[in-house]
Amino acid sequence: MVTIPKNSHDGAAGEIFDVKTSVYHGLVSMRTQAQTLTSTSSSSVDNPYGDGRGVTVRTRSMLTKIRNRKGSWWLEPLIYFFLFGFITTLCLNFIHLHRLTFSGESNNFHNMQRRELSRPEPIDSVQDVTQEVSACLIVMDDNHFLIEWLAYHYHNANLRHLIITPDPNSRTSPSKVLDRWRDRITIEEWNETRFLSSDFEKKVHESSYGNEKVEVLKNHRHRQQYFNLECMKEFKRQNYGWTILIDSDEFLLPNENIAKNQNKTTTPSVSDVLGAINIPSGFDKIYSPCIPINRRQFSSGESSNKEIQAMVAPGFDGKDFQTMRWRKFGSKPLYNLTTWGKKCVSMRRIPNKVMIDLNRLTLEEFDGVGNPHRPLDICPENVYSHFEQTPFVLNHYMGTYKQWFYRSNDKRGVGFRTAKYEDMNERFGEKESDIIRPWLADFVAAVGSVEASRLLKDVGRLEPLPDDGKAKKNDFVKDVAKYKVGDVVEVNFGGGGVWYQAQIYSAYSNNHYSVFFDACTEEIATFDERMRPIKPE
Repeated sequence: MVTIPKNSHDGAAGEIFDVKTSVYHGLVSMRTQAQTLTSTSSSSVDNPYGDGRGVTVRTRSMLTKIRNRKGSWWLEPLIYFFLFGFITTLCLNFIHLHRLTFSGESNNFHNMQRRELSRPEPIDSVQDVTQEVSACLIVMDDNHFLIEWLAYHYHNANLRHLIITPDPNSRTSPSKVLDRWRDRITIEEWNETRFLSSDFEKKVHESSYGNEKVEVLKNHRHRQQYFNLECMKEFKRQNYGWTILIDSDEFLLPNENIAKNQNKTTTPSVSDVLGAINIPSGFDKIYSPCIPINRRQFSSGESSNKEIQAMVAPGFDGKDFQTMRWRKFGSKPLYNLTTWGKKCVSMRRIPNKVMIDLNRLTLEEFDGVGNPHRPLDICPENVYSHFEQTPFVLNHYMGTYKQWFYRSNDKRGVGFRTAKYEDMNERFGEKESDIIRPWLADFVAAVGSVEASRLLKDVGRLEPLPDDGKAKKNDFVKDVAKYKVGDVVEVNFGGGGVWYQAQIYSAYSNNHYSVFFDACTEEIATFDERMRPIKPE
């Protein structure tokens, strides 16, 4: 049996983003460290003045004694050699630290500079210019989410620019929903010819070597990456700044700890926080313009009608809104004792998304693959920042059972979506939050009840699909389970063609399973085609 590596999340401290420390203070701290090191190095050799004179006095005295000692002629050049090396090392260290202070050329300082991007002033001192937000968005049969998503981000994130493209497998169009907003948001609807080459599908097919499942997944992911990159470049050409790359089931809001740290009773808006970020003149290039956004996964666990309807504006039903209906999030680690005698821990963390200030980039700096979790090379390598480490969070919602399975053309298949739905509802829901709820009443008050009703018409409602009633074969059919929890089997890890022994710790519908390998690496929602009984020796 081959042992596979343990899980690795080697995120550097640089991906920590502390909203309570300033870039200026970081620079002062670094210069102080450099001065302290130089001073300490000079004064640590019996020097009461801290200016190097002690080194000179002791060296001269020592050399005089050596010259007067017979047979020790070789000691003097040796001492000069080591003394020269010591002084040279001190000088180089000082020069290196001095360069770090102003250019950020080391990994440690690169980490520190991200951590220390902040607002040195309270939220009350927000800049006079209101920060606008742009968004790149791919949609697929989710108008029921898009209606709420547009209203929320228009009001709470100051969304003013949107480039949107439908997945080629979509059976519905977002155009009618977008028409409601064209007088408030600049909207561009793209088709794939805007960001894909004419031979895109041919290249994907050739690189998949006849594996249909791999080809379908590659097609989806590469299409998403190319769209993200070209969308950001287009916003850059139009001189737009802060840009988000999120989905229609994700809702951006400031970290509530910002309000707690400033003894506020209400959480500021996204625009407030962006406006309060203070970058001292001349230092706009010393830290990454890419801010990680922690994602909080909400379950579909229901609350009471009273809790759901709380703070909902008159004339609206809280159950129609993701941000009103779903209040439960957060998961706890799950510990399992495996057949190999190891206590393995199962975690459910979803990777970050990002917000990027395009104003501080040139088009030549758009290096990266367009992955939504790390679209550019300047973005943090660790895509699992904790809630306390990011100034913004994304509430990620699943919706109802019918909404979840409305996308019957999902690239990963109905079986995987079923397993994922069951797993997330089983694992998430430890905490409750209402921090996002005030937005709806505030939005209605801002635009008026009549206009709000027009903009939010049919929110949360599933529109009929062209092939309704024609479900594909095996859709939603629950197969007889081949394995059970506790079974030890061989698993084709990640579909890569290499088989390892693993133990099942969770079972879902349609023969999907989560497993631990002997090194406590886990694979979530793998399926029976990638599993087989252990061959007898």
